[in-house]
Amino acid sequence: NGLFDCSGFVAWAYKQAGVNLPASTGALTSAGTQVSKSQMQPGDLVFFNTYKTDGHVGIYVGGGKFIGSQSSTGVAVANMSSGYWADKFNGRVVRVN
Repeated sequence: NGLFDCSGFVAWAYKQAGVNLPASTGALTSAGTQVSKSQMQPGDLVFFNTYKTDGHVGIYVGGGKFIGSQSSTGVAVANMSSGYWADKFNGRVVRVN
């Protein structure tokens, strides 16, 4: 539904801030330091088990929400505290160094 898949959007967004990240979900799982979900901060990468483990990634924006590129909506802010994304969130949080 747009120009980005989820990992491509994350890589593009960080590049706008001068940070180079890989554009694959698998590589993004080790693109920084793992932190507990209780320590999530805006800017952290959050991972979801969709079609596979860590099949989707977004950027946490605070307040139980993340921004990502979803096939259904394109780039959008989504709620990860309830509903579909809450069920898919696997607790993996990566803080980019």
